[in-house]
Amino acid sequence: MTRAPLLAGLVLGTMLGLAPAQATERFFCAASDAVADMSIDIVFDEKQALKLSHFRGVVRMKGEAAPRETRKIEIDSNVLTQYWMDGDELKFRLRVMAPSKRPTSIVDIAFDTERREGSSDRLTGAYELVLTKIGSDGASAAGKAIRHEAAAFCTIKR
Repeated sequence: MTRAPLLAGLVLGTMLGLAPAQATERFFCAASDAVADMSIDIVFDEKQALKLSHFRGVVRMKGEAAPRETRKIEIDSNVLTQYWMDGDELKFRLRVMAPSKRPTSIVDIAFDTERREGSSDRLTGAYELVLTKIGSDGASAAGKAIRHEAAAFCTIKR
């Protein structure tokens, strides 16, 4: 077998703009309801056993119970406390101290999604958000101010 057909195929593929498969898994995760709007972009590097290579997003808390410092929270991998990506499941947990300089609130968020049968690019599930007010000494001021669970989803970006 000669290399001419293989070489011709590679040249033709390059001319047509075909690129080799990416070595990353990119997800867009979101939730939106009466308590919060969230959008999160996550990238895993498949070459390094699904090592997290990018994690960024925004959480916007809504409603009168949400303190001013939690109305818009920009998140990155520094607030990520756990993550799990295995086949059909994507789970992650965040802990945000807001504001970052002198925190008066702790926002804990847990996403739990999985791919349903028949869905190749969409994972569905729920998120749980717990907001705890803290005093100036770092102790819980009045317990949990908000505890909320609602629908969430993630899609695989290709």
